[in-house]
Amino acid sequence: MIMVDSDIIIWHMRGRADIGAQLEAAAGESGGMLYVTAVQVCEVMTGLRPRESAAARAALTLFQCAALDAESGLLAAEFRARFAKSHHLTLADSLIAAAARTRGLVLWTLNKKHYPMLRSAEMYSPG
Repeated sequence: MIMVDSDIIIWHMRGRADIGAQLEAAAGESGGMLYVTAVQVCEVMTGLRPRESAAARAALTLFQCAALDAESGLLAAEFRARFAKSHHLTLADSLIAAAARTRGLVLWTLNKKHYPMLRSAEMYSPG
């Protein structure tokens, strides 16, 4: 099962064919079990032009929404304490990583440097 980072969704919306094909394949292989959190939803929807809103909302329907719970919040706080200064770790990336880890999901991202707390086995970056 896969948690999809905001960058993957944005590249898909911008028409990057390789991302779209891999997203479609992943959705088929996982039986539609691709996840985001409210954080990715917010990141994708922030700063859109009015004409992009409908396409963004349609793209987001491809995903299940994993709730952010107290366990994720506590783990995100640990990540922030450890990596905020050394890696400029944002609250958003902390929450995304924590949600992926607590649910045993692989995080699909092109921004591996944003996730120093995740092991390589916990991330996927399309080629």
